[in-house]
Amino acid sequence: MFYGFLTDIKRRFFKDYFYNDEDFDLIPGVRKLIEHYYENDVKLIVASSESMNTIKMVFEKFGLEKYFSGKISGADLKES
Repeated sequence: MFYGFLTDIKRRFFKDYFYNDEDFDLIPGVRKLIEHYYENDVKLIVASSESMNTIKMVFEKFGLEKYFSGKISGADLKES
């Protein structure tokens, strides 16, 4: 029960920071690298231990959807 409480607090802080901090951005150079791969027909798929909800939040905030042909979250894998 205490773990769930801490998880909820962490999520609230993360979402507040994610949506409201003007300096929260991709690591410098990452967008250019993604665009370079996309322009050179390199197929990109993101695999993350984060939830699909969080992955979708990041894709939406930074406009990444068009660059990737797939997304895999830890929840998509049987043993993760």
